[in-house]
Amino acid sequence: MKKIALTTLGCKANQYDTECIAAACRNAGFEVVDFDSEADAYVINTCTVTAIADQQARQMLRRAKRNNPDVIVIAVGCSVQNNRQDFEAIDEIDAIFGVRSADEIVDYLLEMLSGSRVMGHGSRCVPTDQSRARALLKIQDGCDRRCTYCAVWKARGKSTSVALENVREGYRALSKYPEVMITGIHIGQYGDDLDGNVSMCDLIDQLASEDAGPRIRLSSLNPDEFDDRFLALLKKDRVCRHVHLSVQSLANPVIKAMGRSYLAQDVARIVREIYDAIPGIAIGADIIAGFPGESDESHRATVEMIEKLPFSYLHVFPYSIRPGTKAAEFENQVSKTERKERAREIMQLANEKKKKYYEAQIGEIVEAVVVSREPDACGRVRAVADNYITVVGPAGPAYGTIARARIEGIKEEEVRASWC
Repeated sequence: MKKIALTTLGCKANQYDTECIAAACRNAGFEVVDFDSEADAYVINTCTVTAIADQQARQMLRRAKRNNPDVIVIAVGCSVQNNRQDFEAIDEIDAIFGVRSADEIVDYLLEMLSGSRVMGHGSRCVPTDQSRARALLKIQDGCDRRCTYCAVWKARGKSTSVALENVREGYRALSKYPEVMITGIHIGQYGDDLDGNVSMCDLIDQLASEDAGPRIRLSSLNPDEFDDRFLALLKKDRVCRHVHLSVQSLANPVIKAMGRSYLAQDVARIVREIYDAIPGIAIGADIIAGFPGESDESHRATVEMIEKLPFSYLHVFPYSIRPGTKAAEFENQVSKTERKERAREIMQLANEKKKKYYEAQIGEIVEAVVVSREPDACGRVRAVADNYITVVGPAGPAYGTIARARIEGIKEEEVRASWC
């Protein structure tokens, strides 16, 4: 049996797409193996969020071929979709495909590895054998907003939602998993293109109201997509106490230049409302440091508001110039050195916020999904709590199950726990 190895760069939507490719490969009779294993073909799902992600993809593709010149190396995904000519120039790559191309990839592999070509491998079905303890379920793709720094919408196209009943069927098909993460490129736009005035809140409400099913975690949302109904959904037992906001900046001049649809004071109000409504909830955010035209004053405004708000963690990125975006043409580009320095300052603050959040959870009992397949060298396993804390405890609970854990303390940046 021919072996296919896959790996993913980038977001949860990319990871879901890789799971679809893996499912299509299995349906076609291939064995899917870890990326660091020997294989007949290596597939790398690329990301175009930052220049570093583009560079990592090209390096991985070259390295895969150099390690074994006889293997097939395939590049797929967002970076390929937007920068096809860059990948066509890499000699080590045998084939390139854009986004949503699982069937085409498998057809190519069948032709190259077995001399056959059979159309249709079920890639459009929800992948039910995923390579993770917590499953992914993509409810939409693409984005109708045109943020000035973003190149992803060019690769993914307009927002397209999965039909409500198909999402519900997918959720039920993943019932063997303890948790399902609802993902997409912009899940807050779910339903905008569907008949019947269906919204993401309608979808989550229906999933959370099923007679039984995995707990539900939401991926990134825009701050302006929160209202009282959404707060009510977060209080449902099956919905994880975890919100991740696509904030990007907390200085109004920068937010406006980014083409975002809210103000810093809106973010502050929403974060406080969420924090007050759901005890112990984790509130995360994305922050871009050093956006074109970001003054020292704007940077300080972002830092000061982060200090005041009850964020649990932050994902911080120095601004990355993406060719073809409006922001790439803006005047007053911030120097790369200054971008990195501003990001470093915010990351230091983020670490302090995370530590404070962890310390506030000591003594609490959480329900956590065990994500370690085997104990580590110290005989411990890791588990992800409903409020997004990764806890470490002694071996015992099985991989892919939910265990009740008491948070005992913080040691060497790990959250130590005992099982209840």
